[in-house]
Amino acid sequence: MNIRPKFNRNDARILGCWLLLGLLSGCGAPLMPGPTPASGEIVVLWHGFTDARQEALLALGDRFNAERPAGITLVIEYHADLPALLPTTSPDQRPDLVIAMPNEVPGYAAQGLTALAPADIPADLLPMGRALFTVKGTLQALPLGLATYVLYTNDNWLRDIGYTPATAVLEDLRLSTCRATDLASGQVGLGLPSQPGVLLALLAAGEASLIGEDGYYHFDDPAGTRLSAIIKEGMRAACIRTFALPAEGVTQFSDSAMAMLIESSLNRREIEAAVAAKSNFTLGVTRLPGPTGPGAMLWYGVGIFATQTAEPQHPAAGVVLDWLLQAEAQALWTAKTQYLPVRAGGIAAQLAALPAEANIERALLELTREVAANGAWTVWPPQAYGATCRAALVQVLTALNTELPAHEALQEAVAGCNRELTP
Repeated sequence: MNIRPKFNRNDARILGCWLLLGLLSGCGAPLMPGPTPASGEIVVLWHGFTDARQEALLALGDRFNAERPAGITLVIEYHADLPALLPTTSPDQRPDLVIAMPNEVPGYAAQGLTALAPADIPADLLPMGRALFTVKGTLQALPLGLATYVLYTNDNWLRDIGYTPATAVLEDLRLSTCRATDLASGQVGLGLPSQPGVLLALLAAGEASLIGEDGYYHFDDPAGTRLSAIIKEGMRAACIRTFALPAEGVTQFSDSAMAMLIESSLNRREIEAAVAAKSNFTLGVTRLPGPTGPGAMLWYGVGIFATQTAEPQHPAAGVVLDWLLQAEAQALWTAKTQYLPVRAGGIAAQLAALPAEANIERALLELTREVAANGAWTVWPPQAYGATCRAALVQVLTALNTELPAHEALQEAVAGCNRELTP
């Protein structure tokens, strides 16, 4: 792969002019002289997305370059396998900004590639976003978008069986999943996608210890065992159903064949649209239940950091970081990716702009604000992104529907995940 050397100031002025001329000229029209940008700064951002997030980044880049804060031009580039590529670049080849997942940031930080300045950190950054990208006590990247797992509910159905999602505890979930189940008509109480995040979210809500102070997994503790026993009981009674493809769960839920569905907040619009198309029940969204009330929410997301380059980080990268985390940019990012805002101000702005009928979006924003304030949250451990651990977590959901005792299923997963951490 050819890696373009990082722009210097003269390169920036020249490219800035050409970019502006390109915007001003039509196809085949003669190029007309245009003004040089006020500062002539170029900020280069690398990402590894090939999905809707790439489209969203390009849309953000277009808007930034239309506004051109401080005369800066933002250049957005795709590069595959950034965790392998970035460490091989020399300081003068590196981009100014890099998009990263939480599990990638510790490696970048260990190699001295991150350079987040204190001035770049917003005062109202949500605590779960901060925790996702903190390495050994230091914030190494800024969150760009957040996501969590929630319980989507058929409120009409749950009202009929006396289940109140906003105040329910795990025991209520245990009883209500089977109250809602009617095998003769193909109806089931709860649906679980066979995904690692679903099990982690259940364990977090059930107050299991995902990662101990020693850095190893301990979710086979008493709280985790109690939670898995409840899920196992529901599965063995056919009151809880798992499925490999998320679309299967969405279809069954929207068809009123499932009373509750645990899914990511990133899928809320697909679920909302599917339910609206059938128009047969009121859709709700809430936190997963815990032992004594609504449980802690599991958060994950995507971040961005400034790099260590040949020269000290120039202020232009900080201008772009600040712009990306402003309310308007966050609203565009949310609209195109379904990530939730990362700042308290962004939540307030999006709540104020919502139409009256946007009940699910409003509920999710309010849940985000609520748990940020009361501390009822945890983050997806960076260690749990490994392929071995993810497979072990999915295997638990399969094993709970067998004769294997619940605590043994958890112990096997803990052992598998911890083997991945052992040098």
